[in-house]
Amino acid sequence: MKKLIFTVAGGIFAYGTYGKYRYQQSARSFLLEKGMRAIGYKDRIRVTDPEYFMESFELPPSEDKFPAGLLRGVSWREMWVGQMQVFSWNEIGEKTQKVVVYLHGGGYVSRASKLHYLMVNRVVKATGARAIFPTYGLGPQYNISTELLKLVTLYRELVAEHGAKQIVLMGDSAGGGLVMSLLQGVKAAGLEMPAQAILLSPWVNAAMDHPQAPFYDTVEPMIPLAGLLRAAKCWAAPGMALNDPLISPIYLSDAELEGFPRITSFVGLHEIFYPDIRDFHKRLNEAGIENRLIVAPRMIHVYPVFPTPEGREAVQQIITLVEEK
Repeated sequence: MKKLIFTVAGGIFAYGTYGKYRYQQSARSFLLEKGMRAIGYKDRIRVTDPEYFMESFELPPSEDKFPAGLLRGVSWREMWVGQMQVFSWNEIGEKTQKVVVYLHGGGYVSRASKLHYLMVNRVVKATGARAIFPTYGLGPQYNISTELLKLVTLYRELVAEHGAKQIVLMGDSAGGGLVMSLLQGVKAAGLEMPAQAILLSPWVNAAMDHPQAPFYDTVEPMIPLAGLLRAAKCWAAPGMALNDPLISPIYLSDAELEGFPRITSFVGLHEIFYPDIRDFHKRLNEAGIENRLIVAPRMIHVYPVFPTPEGREAVQQIITLVEEK
């Protein structure tokens, strides 16, 4: 992604500067979106070829490597919860330290990117929080049923160590959807809820059946509707419908949402998830759940993760949220 930003930036910088004034969008953000469209980033998954799609994501289970070279000077350690690898850093050994549990995006079929680690590191360095970064198992080898058990176990251990009210759950895209799955798992296990959840472009409807989805598929420069549906099928448990609330929290009932913590979502208007996220927050309002929806005009999917002025502003908002009592 870094290569994309700088390669395209060199070629169309003047046009990007023009975009800043015409569209009230930073040049870097404008370049990022236009660059994605120019190189066909959205078409990197050959969604018309199901066999290719499955082969692309049927990766053998393996351990991720902590990007120590990227996060220089960071003291980190590896933990294991069952067979799930977890990275912990910025840890000071105090029970009262806040904890940011980050569930990365990637359609439930792709590993975390360096941008995920960089953003999380900015947040925990600014807030003094401990970072917990699970590298949960990916579809199709693993699914929501196998990984939710591991995540609930991890959460239980963190509650015992720090207390629930010191924990912030955070995730982007599929990771945001997984945060909502984890909240359901926490409730089912009878555990105390975390302080809050912060979601970046969360995937709240695995069925992708919103009537406006086809239109927003034409607006979205990153992720294709057809590819999302195939990824959702990889992640669903055997026999599970894609509109099951466990993977599509937009369908949670008032009773199922009862007791959930405050939920804040960030979303851009240039992404396919926008209508579902908008309606998801309407559901939260109807259920009486404290929530906030931050909508960024002309921003793309998971815009807070990218090194743009708008992304940096969103990260600062996240830092403020984490610091709140």
